[in-house]
Amino acid sequence: KAIWELLAEPRTVASLCDDLQSRFDVDRETCERDTLAFLRELQKEELLHVHPAGPTP
Repeated sequence: KAIWELLAEPRTVASLCDDLQSRFDVDRETCERDTLAFLRELQKEELLHVHPAGPTP
């Protein structure tokens, strides 16, 4: 639920993990691995669209 709420606005995996680590007792490596796995599942189900990181207009 936390990741879904954090995805209300475009975010990087790094910023997601920053917020998740402030909420939960999880190390960075585990957070990134598990977050990426969850995001891949959302993308596979077409519930998430991934955009390359870059400057915002």
